[in-house]
This record gives sequence, structure tokens and C-alpha cells, in this order.
Amino acid sequence: MSATWKRSRRADVQPSAKPDLALQRSTDPLAAWDGVGTARALWRLSRPQGAFWLSWVLLIGYGFALWDWGMEPRGEAGLAVILISWWCLNAGSLWLNALLDRDEGEVLFQASPAQVPRGTKVAAYTALGLSVLIAAASVPLAAACALGAALLAVLYSHPRTCWKGHPLGGPIVNWAGYGMLTPIAGYAQTGLPFTWRSAGTLALLSAWILGAYFAAQAFQRAEDTERGYRTLVVTHGATRVIEASRLLMAISMLGVVAGMLLGFYPRLLLLGVPMLWLTDRYIARWKHAAEAAEDAQLRPAAAHQTARAHAALASEPLVAPHSAASLPAERAEHQVQAAQVVESANPAQISLGRGGAMGLHRRMMWCGAVLFWLAYCDYRADFEAGRAAAGWATERGKPPAPQRFLEP
Repeated sequence: MSATWKRSRRADVQPSAKPDLALQRSTDPLAAWDGVGTARALWRLSRPQGAFWLSWVLLIGYGFALWDWGMEPRGEAGLAVILISWWCLNAGSLWLNALLDRDEGEVLFQASPAQVPRGTKVAAYTALGLSVLIAAASVPLAAACALGAALLAVLYSHPRTCWKGHPLGGPIVNWAGYGMLTPIAGYAQTGLPFTWRSAGTLALLSAWILGAYFAAQAFQRAEDTERGYRTLVVTHGATRVIEASRLLMAISMLGVVAGMLLGFYPRLLLLGVPMLWLTDRYIARWKHAAEAAEDAQLRPAAAHQTARAHAALASEPLVAPHSAASLPAERAEHQVQAAQVVESANPAQISLGRGGAMGLHRRMMWCGAVLFWLAYCDYRADFEAGRAAAGWATERGKPPAPQRFLEP
């Protein structure tokens, strides 16, 4: 892709008819900065829905530690502190990302693009710094996790490093920051030591998070290509990205179900297995729809190349020159044909844009909520009955238990 094409593409982008309040500028110098509009724009750019998703990941780490050791809830104040810290971390990370991308198309957790107001860079680094300071008020390990996640956010979105656009840098940041450091920060609030089941659970959870990361970029091929990124969706297309997402999530699902059967996780969670299966079927339909769309886009070009080859072999003119009036009609016909192919292969009408990723996100959130509630019910019933949670598989259920860790 040439630099000239990139410049022309950007030049063709027209500003929104209703610009964000943060970028409106009055002719009065005293009103040049709109604090309310800036705050509103920063709130939109922070994508609060993503912060709720991170809160689930923190709670998974915290809840698993209590279940694995069969302990009563503990460290609640630290858990509240680390939740606030991770909200700041999420906001700072996304503000840096907004400065890097200047999104003009669809964005996950954001119905329409928001323009980046003045002061976003200062706000981003302030939020990242606050996240570390706030986490330090809980336990040292959580503060170290917050510091590591903040550094990864800078590497991901700083223009000089831009790991976001790297084929390995982007996945590593999301796997390490969201999939590893985030649940560890939640686990650390209990003050309980890690077990081998903790490592296995962390591996399964991080595989799920990495799969979610790939799913989130499935609809951003055009934007990433224009920015010069080498993400998986740019190099291999949406179909391969969704396949990678499905594979990673399937590994995580199968591992969790095996853990339920063996007693490593609460067996009551087996009631939520149908929801996991339905989530996998949704990803399969999404992948099939994306494959049909890519095939429909390539079909006109392939047909044209075949016609040229036949014409060359016959040493005859390809076709009569197109008139200016016939070109729009032919293009419209191709678009209609492509839409028909996609519709026939996509009876459920799964969105191939942001809606497809958001559909998966909603299913993941429902699965998480149901499984978390079932795990709590199982844990509470065992604890009140004086049983080791879920039987022999927990650390507390394997004598001799290290008594120094059993005091609240």
C-alpha cells in the first residue's frame, strides 16, 4: 500500500456533522477549553463496558483463591481498592490508544467514534500513575501487577513502540496484562499462597482472554491496514482471526469442563456448560459469515481475472470499454451479488462489524455471571456444611493443611 494512497484516503475522510463537544472551539478566548465537554469525551474514550469486563477477571482471581483454600471472604477492602485501580488503568490505557489510533470507524465498546480532546495525553499518564499508587494501598504484589500492566499499556500505544501494530506485541500485551497480571492482582488480595491449580487456572483464563483479544480485532482490518499495522486480521483476514479466537476459547472451555468433572472446580458449574456450548456455536456462525463475506468480496475480482485470461488466450479484446455510466451500475450489481451470498450463508444475520464482536462479548459476560453465581452457591453450601469446597481437590481438603494460612 503506497503512502500516497494512505494520504489520499485520510484526506477523503470528512469530519462528523456533529463534532464532539470537547473539540468545539468558541471565538471567545476565555471559552477555548470546554471542561465539561472534555470530561464527557474522556468518559466515552474510556469505554466503561471494558472496565466491567476487567472487573470480572479480577473477581475470578479473587474468588478462585477463596474456593481453592476453602476460606471465608477476606481482603475485601483490598479488593475494592484494586477494582478502583484497574478502572484507572483501563481508562489510561484506552486514552493512550485513542491518541495513537484517532479512530474514525467502528470501535469495540463504543457505538460511534469520539474525537480526542486536548489534554488526553496528560490524563492518560495521570490515570496510569494513579492506578499504581492506588494498587500500592492494597498489597505489594498487586502494586507490582499494576506497574507491569501500566508499562505494557505504554509499550502497546506509544508511537515509538506501537506494539499494538506488531503481530506478536499486541497479543503478548493483552495476554500478559489482562490474562495474567489482572487475575493475579485479584488473587493477591486474599493473602493466600498460589497452588499448582492456580497456575493451571491462570493458563486457561489467559487463553480465553487471548481469544477475546483476537475476536475484538476481527472487524478492524481496513483501519489497521490504513495505519500500517501488521496485526493478525491484516495478514490473514477476519476468518483466520475468528478461527484463532474460537480455538483458544475452546481450549479454555474444555479445560474448565475437565476441571469440573475432576473436582478441581465446583461441580455445580456443570449446569453452565450449555451456555459455553452456545457461545462456541455463535463463534462458529460468526466465522462462517465472515468467510462468506470474504468470498463474496473476492468473487468479482476473481471473475474479472479469469475473463482476462480467457481473452488473452483467444487474442481477442476483453470487453468493450466501459462507459462512465456503466461503471456505477456494474459496481452496484457486484455489491448486490455479494450481499446475497453473505445473506444466504448467514441466516442468523450475525453482524460482521462491531456488532459481531459485541454479540460475543455479551455472551461471555452472561456466561461469566452465571458461572460465578453457581461457583458461589457451591462454595457457600460446602463452607456452611463444614466440608472442604468441592471435595478432595482443594488445598484445604488435602491434609495436612498449612495452618499458618488458615487464619483470616
